[in-house]
Amino acid sequence: MALNPRRVRLLGVMLGLLLALTCLPTAAGHADESDDLLVELTSITPTVLSGGGELVISGRVTNQSSQTLTQLEAHLWRDATPITTLAALDAALADPQASGEAMQSPDATAQLGTGGELAPGATAEFTVRTDLSPGTAEQSWLSQPGAAYQVGVQVFSGPREIGGSSSLIAYPGDTRVDVGTIVLLNARPSLLPLESNADQLPVFADDSLSAEVAGRLERLLTLGEQDNVLVVIDPQLYDEVTALALPHALRLSDGGQSQVNSAGSAQAQAWLDRVNALMTSGRVARGLYGSVDLAQAVASGKADLVRQSATLPDGHLMAALPLVVAPYDGWVDEQSAAALAEVSPSWLLASNLGSSQLLHDAAGVPLLSVDPASTAQPAANPVQARGWLLARQLIGGTQGVPSIQLVTTTAQAEMALADESWRTRHAITDLTSAASSAGTPNWPSETVASSDALAEATSRTEGLLTAWDELIELPDETVDPSNRVVPGAWSITFGRNSQAQTEWLRLASEPAMAVLSPDAIQLRISDWVTTSSEDNLLPVTVTNNTAYQLRVRVHFESDNPLRISVADSELILVQPGESATVRVSPVAEGNGVVAMRAQVVTSGGHPVGTPVDFTITAAQSGRVAWIIIVASGVVLLGATAYRVRSMHRENQEG
Repeated sequence: MALNPRRVRLLGVMLGLLLALTCLPTAAGHADESDDLLVELTSITPTVLSGGGELVISGRVTNQSSQTLTQLEAHLWRDATPITTLAALDAALADPQASGEAMQSPDATAQLGTGGELAPGATAEFTVRTDLSPGTAEQSWLSQPGAAYQVGVQVFSGPREIGGSSSLIAYPGDTRVDVGTIVLLNARPSLLPLESNADQLPVFADDSLSAEVAGRLERLLTLGEQDNVLVVIDPQLYDEVTALALPHALRLSDGGQSQVNSAGSAQAQAWLDRVNALMTSGRVARGLYGSVDLAQAVASGKADLVRQSATLPDGHLMAALPLVVAPYDGWVDEQSAAALAEVSPSWLLASNLGSSQLLHDAAGVPLLSVDPASTAQPAANPVQARGWLLARQLIGGTQGVPSIQLVTTTAQAEMALADESWRTRHAITDLTSAASSAGTPNWPSETVASSDALAEATSRTEGLLTAWDELIELPDETVDPSNRVVPGAWSITFGRNSQAQTEWLRLASEPAMAVLSPDAIQLRISDWVTTSSEDNLLPVTVTNNTAYQLRVRVHFESDNPLRISVADSELILVQPGESATVRVSPVAEGNGVVAMRAQVVTSGGHPVGTPVDFTITAAQSGRVAWIIIVASGVVLLGATAYRVRSMHRENQEG
């Protein structure tokens, strides 16, 4: 049957429309899942919307596939749904780009790569824009003041969406909000405490702290000096910068030390002077020593380490400051909060308890909510973090829940220092005083995984350091350096990298391992013999092959203490590279041969060096007790034969 020409033309039109529709980019909310392309945003201008001008988004794409991607185009994307509540903001963060549309105007579209092609591993940059004026042909519809929106890009390969990225952007209009800022000053540990005794130069594992003081920490301190900013300082950082301000040495790759190094000392001293001046302002608090990872330490059975890190010696310059605890990733659970009950922190910062309440109370431990954008780990893309922060500050402020930013990076400091006329910074104490009463935390159901490898390495190191503390004779005014080793290994600055953390423990405890090695301390029993149970002093010599003054005693073990025993010696001090002799008295209660072992031990009984085996033979001859000492399998008679004969003759004459 022949087709009607009109029907043929109509069918052709419909097929043409269908083909055209299938060639259009799909909506953002219905994109195909793909790992082919990485899309990163590098800038969004302006930082906040104002009702006019242009919205410009720039970024880069990377082909992560093994095939050349073709027909690549980036389209500016926006979701015109205004976000006006904290609940809606949380929903948008949980499911970004759930709706919205890619724009089609020429300025809002950019061809990527060379002629739309991108080889495997190659990158390409893009910029897309749209006019926000009301009369624009393709409207963005981002028009409601006092709200936030989602904007970004979608990338298509022909009709198929293969990647995208989005960010929040605030539109404050006439809205004015209150905000708070907390600066956290901490850094990865680099001072080697056991090598930095009072009579030695401070020794650093590397020069990373010098770079930090010159860069990130300097910028953070500049923010901390602004009005109404609360500064939280890790006391370990303060101690390490104090050491950096002195002439110091760096550990070399071969285990040796560099010559005296003053690089960075002047800058470190200037930084310290600024911190010391700031301490008089009443806006400075201390963190846990070493910035201990609260939740993971508790989950790993190291709650005692948390409490230890919360306490400073009375003489420490920061001992009287209030305690503010910043956990890793802002994560707090019921167990970690309970671990702080005994140390009474002023605040425990948290970002995982919901955004509708500024204050919570956990059995007497006050919790202060901080912006999750500032605690996210790994840190968010700076462009997205800024959009998230400003949107949270705007929406939270309109709902009476001021946003508090925790600042740890240079990028975050720049956000906090930026002049945004619609937000006003207030002191944290003022914000908490004006807040509603503290609520009960809605604890997370998830738990933090323990770090068994780090916990085991810590227990081994603690054993080493206990022996070190007992062994090393430090000046009275010296703070015990071993207490500085373990907390730093649990620092949040390691980002829960257990390999790096255990390596730090190994590096920092190397002097203790060396002093406790078998060859560090040698024990020798002198060749002697006596025939008198009243005059039987046994000389024992301890040789110190280390660079430290050691405090030790000699401990004796007998296979048959009821027959022959030797009491431990008194504590003796042995200078570096020298020997000391102590005399002990064997006690014989009967005849026979008894195997003995001598071992150098610390004041607490921890064995050091290599033990020495010997035997004692006791025999009666009339009224005389014969005691013969055999060291290293040799009967020791020759050196004192004359003394034996003389004493025997005296007894006969008597």
